Amino acid sequence: MKRYLCAILAAFVFGGCTPALHRAVKEGDVDRVRQLINDGADVNVREDRASELLHGGPRLQYTPLHWAAFLGDWEIAEMLIFAGADLNAEDPWYSTPLYLAAEQAHLDFARKLIAEGANVDVRSSMWGYTPLHRAAWGPVVRRYGPRAEKFGSDPNENYRAIISLLVSEGAEVNARDAEGETPLDQAIGGGTEQAVALLRSLGAKTGAELDAQGKIVGMRLRNHFIDSLQLRFREVPLPDEAKESPWEGHGADGGHPATILSSLDLFDRTGTYSFPSELLDGLGNPGLERVTLRKHGNLLDISMVNGDGAGGHFVLFQVNLPDYRARRFVREVIEDDMTKTHDWMPLKKRSKSWKKPEE
Repeated sequence: MKRYLCAILAAFVFGGCTPALHRAVKEGDVDRVRQLINDGADVNVREDRASELLHGGPRLQYTPLHWAAFLGDWEIAEMLIFAGADLNAEDPWYSTPLYLAAEQAHLDFARKLIAEGANVDVRSSMWGYTPLHRAAWGPVVRRYGPRAEKFGSDPNENYRAIISLLVSEGAEVNARDAEGETPLDQAIGGGTEQAVALLRSLGAKTGAELDAQGKIVGMRLRNHFIDSLQLRFREVPLPDEAKESPWEGHGADGGHPATILSSLDLFDRTGTYSFPSELLDGLGNPGLERVTLRKHGNLLDISMVNGDGAGGHFVLFQVNLPDYRARRFVREVIEDDMTKTHDWMPLKKRSKSWKKPEE
């Protein structure tokens, strides 16, 4: 239901009292935009207008570059970027300008934004959608949205080209939103058969398929979101060879835990970062449903309770976000003090794994 609300909202985003630079961008008035920039207008000023449909709900916070992306107006966008517009400025509903360009089928605009350094895997803080989600589901937005003439004769070709572009630039083809859905789910729900076939050819799966795949091998994934960050936890059965020795980790009071935390990844606007295995060693029976996230300053706290009840432990990961380093603390449930088990260690940035599709 929320996806259809987002689509309908696209039809109502024009109008209202907005800063002069926003009005000039929306009207496509190149000379006026140039004059305002030369006069010192703030190119990152926000439009703070309540949505008519939500009656006091979250507000749209577009910058002028968001509007240029929505309209596919690169001439104006180029002026804004040259004057210092933030490529990755985030709106809570519609994320960054690239998100809007992908949603609105503006292929050349999306390509140029990426060339300028726009993040291809950014997520909307409200829904967890990536630009790839929106390109996959774009035809529904196009059917509801205004100014259909901006799309050209066959916007579906643009959507498919944007999908290929995003994946070739490193976008995660199986990224899951706040409801666990992937771009393929959205293409099936509102896209085209051609988009579905393209995503399949690129290795895309539905959320249900990913869950079933995890069940086959006993693996379980869980995503947690805070602001524009995503944390993905992976839990797997304890390997048989580990059961040959006494368990020396946390989370089991005698015997062995049934499962262990095998990986933890952080996704942000700059890429994907994996926690080193040393920080995850010895954490049995992870309580992935009870994970809580809290940001304070440059630190992100990731707290969880792991254990079989009798052998429960509190686990705290602290991440220094600017430096991409993490450390770990553990304490038994019945104890008072956290014990630092691992000092600061660098997260490992993962290289791009997607091959550029052949022309």
